[in-house]
Amino acid sequence: MMLVTRPSLTLWDTNVQPDTSHKFLGVLLDQELHWREKVEQVVAKATKWSLGACRLANLAMGILPWQMRQLYQVVAMPSFTYAADIWFMPILRCAGGGKARGAVGAARRLMSVQRIATTAITGALHTTASDVMELHTNLLPIELLMHKICHRAALQLVALPEPHPLYKLIQRCACRDIKRHHLPLHQLLHAYAIWPEDFETVTPSACPPNKENGFQLHIASSREESREEDQADQVEVHAYLDRLGVDGYAGMAAVLYRDGQAVKSLHSLGKGKNFPA
Repeated sequence: MMLVTRPSLTLWDTNVQPDTSHKFLGVLLDQELHWREKVEQVVAKATKWSLGACRLANLAMGILPWQMRQLYQVVAMPSFTYAADIWFMPILRCAGGGKARGAVGAARRLMSVQRIATTAITGALHTTASDVMELHTNLLPIELLMHKICHRAALQLVALPEPHPLYKLIQRCACRDIKRHHLPLHQLLHAYAIWPEDFETVTPSACPPNKENGFQLHIASSREESREEDQADQVEVHAYLDRLGVDGYAGMAAVLYRDGQAVKSLHSLGKGKNFPA
């Protein structure tokens, strides 16, 4: 695709030259709505922070390895994962092999940045495999890290309420996938097969947190009185539970009755300490 030359704008005595990209909320967009310049910016920023942190990881007088790992996670990692669900297309691999689809080039370049950090954290030789150092530093590989971020963003999008401005757009993108000019919403929803109708809407409680407990507690004085009160209670659902502690073990059982019929039961037994009988 050939770049289109844009004319300059003259306002009185000021000549405004056109630019090939524009920054909006920290994300670079070029005039073809591609993310090449954004990827270049992300890699450059991540490399800068990783190299700066490595100067503090001197084995003799530098910071400790766990401090270097924390510094990488707090400073370098947020710099290249910011808005990743917009500019990073999740990498999809076929089960039978073949060419992977997605932002493979961006992931490969970010792997080099993470290798710099893992080498500084572990102090290993430069010939050590990247996956071995990631395992010892307990860091996710770049591909899995981006999958985690994009998947979490997709779940948050499909959970948006109906009054949200993106609600109708998400519903439209989830209906069908397109081959060209697809939005990041198409990439996220169809890459992970997440559909809004698969999620249940739970209405939050309208009770303020400082409201007093509205339940009334009553403990019968004897077993016979408890049995009489239970027989006199005509509610539809009854729940019974009890617990027992003996020989260092704790047991618990619960039974749910509906219209006099047991519909659900639960019991457990585990190792405990100081459980009264």
